[in-house]
Amino acid sequence: MSFKEAYKELRNGKAIAHEKFAESGYWIWEDNTIMFKSYSGINYCPLEVPDVGYIFDLIVDDKWSAFDEPEPGERR
Repeated sequence: MSFKEAYKELRNGKAIAHEKFAESGYWIWEDNTIMFKSYSGINYCPLEVPDVGYIFDLIVDDKWSAFDEPEPGERR
């Protein structure tokens, strides 16, 4: 799905992931921002990474999926 569609799902409480990082984690909407939740327990705001261009490359791509956020310790 497109990021536009995925973003709507994100804002409605779903987790989203791009196929490039789906094996390592997903994005959620938390405290009025997007947070990356990794399956290894590292969480951060993807908008604060050193290579923001990478994030924008993902946003313009159409390889997104939306799903219910996994329980702690579970993988999607």
